[in-house]
Amino acid sequence: MPRRLDYAEYGGALLTGVNGVVVVGHGRSNAKAVKNAVRQGRLAVQGGVLDVIRTSLSPQRRRGQTNRRPGDRLHITNHR
Repeated sequence: MPRRLDYAEYGGALLTGVNGVVVVGHGRSNAKAVKNAVRQGRLAVQGGVLDVIRTSLSPQRRRGQTNRRPGDRLHITNHR
């Protein structure tokens, strides 16, 4: 269980609401945490997270139309 709670394992969390990929890390991050935060950012860019979020929030998506393709790795669902 300690590994699951270790902030250094994840490096940080994605900050949404900005026009880019931002990973927020803990203020006392060690080298391992910084390395993993950079990895999280790289994975977000490679996975097209911003495009997925933009598509998910588009007016067509809200009307039930979708631009998702088979094999898309990240799916954001609107839970109301």
